[in-house]
Amino acid sequence: MVAAKIARSAWLGIKVSDLTGSAARARVIATGAGGEVTSENVVTSIDPTGSSRTADLRTESGASVPDVGVDEARMVLSVPAKALDQVLTDLSKIGSVSYRSSQSEDVTDSYVDTKARIEPMRDGIDRVRALLSKTTDLQQVITLESELTRRQAELDSLTQRLAQLDQMTTTSDVTLTLWTDSTTPVTGSDDGIAGGLRTAWDSLLGSVTVILTGLAALLPWLVVLVPLTLVALRYRRRHGVVAAAAVPAAPVAKGPEPEPAGAPAKAGKDPDE
Repeated sequence: MVAAKIARSAWLGIKVSDLTGSAARARVIATGAGGEVTSENVVTSIDPTGSSRTADLRTESGASVPDVGVDEARMVLSVPAKALDQVLTDLSKIGSVSYRSSQSEDVTDSYVDTKARIEPMRDGIDRVRALLSKTTDLQQVITLESELTRRQAELDSLTQRLAQLDQMTTTSDVTLTLWTDSTTPVTGSDDGIAGGLRTAWDSLLGSVTVILTGLAALLPWLVVLVPLTLVALRYRRRHGVVAAAAVPAAPVAKGPEPEPAGAPAKAGKDPDE
């Protein structure tokens, strides 16, 4: 009877004061237990050189680390399954444990079934090879070679699956996350006159951007409205001139014609009367 095959894995999160030193201690613990570090990703939020390369590395690595104030290390440790509990205990002493979880999966049935299918498959391959060595018929040779290829591929798959199950049950993966709250304040370098000039320049660029954005939004309307406005003005100007020409001029009132010199005065009332 096959002993129980249990695949175990664990996750551990620890807050530490020294990220680099704690990561080194984790490596020592893993190798001391007969294991190894299969992956490691250390991200420092503040670059002492002042370069922006740190942010680029953070993005490329896919680590969900805030821009300021947190350093983080993520490590995957592969250790012997029998030493998993002791490794977790030793790792917990590195700092303050924030979370710890583990998972166990019984793969005994899958292991037994896979192993039981391997021996009959090997026997079948041996029989096909024996037949292939004796036959002289070309059609039978082609058929036997095709069957031999199929069975060999299935045997390789079963063998690989059994090896994976063996590894899952003899070693355990520990996903370790280390982080530290950085107390180093982030200081800006744009102080005094230089900072004021930079701020003014940024404001100017922002204003120009807003104006250009507004003009870009109005451009489709201007394309339509400007021609219509010009047509309307031209129409109004033309019809206004025609209307002015159609109205007749008002007659000019004439005063009394002057009497010719030497003409007798018209009879009228005597002013003395």
